[in-house]
Amino acid sequence: MISGEKILQSGQTKEDKVITSMELTLEEIEKDLLLQYISTYQHLVNILLRYKGNDGVCRISQAELAREVGISPTSISVKLRRLQKVDSCIEKVGRGGAYKVNFSNLLENGPFKKVLAFYDGVYEHPELLALTYKEQAEKLQFSPYEIKMVWGFLNGAYGSPNKLVAD
Repeated sequence: MISGEKILQSGQTKEDKVITSMELTLEEIEKDLLLQYISTYQHLVNILLRYKGNDGVCRISQAELAREVGISPTSISVKLRRLQKVDSCIEKVGRGGAYKVNFSNLLENGPFKKVLAFYDGVYEHPELLALTYKEQAEKLQFSPYEIKMVWGFLNGAYGSPNKLVAD
């Protein structure tokens, strides 16, 4: 099981986690990549919380968020939309760069709880990858929507479903 303890640390960026040993297994490297991917989303939420006003709304431009997180404004825009759409982790307030955080821990209330459960399920039963979304959902007790959401995040983290499990 993947531990989310490091993901929740305030101020962590993808550069904070470095692989230092060439002796890591493929599974450890893949988990490290997934944790880096998730930590970028959590870092974004932590920044929104840090800059929120008394009304609970954070007013910050996507350019400033991009500088704080260390990724492009386009990537920030994509991540903000995903956090709005999936489980309503954040919501856009009014026009411009104003956001309210609904869930501060993305592992407890956000989509990554399902992503990590799926990831662990695939490592225990790699044959799941050969099944349809509907069959994966039944085996893992997810809804079909949750399976599609998980694959969307995994494709973002790895770029291809073929990189999830080694041959």
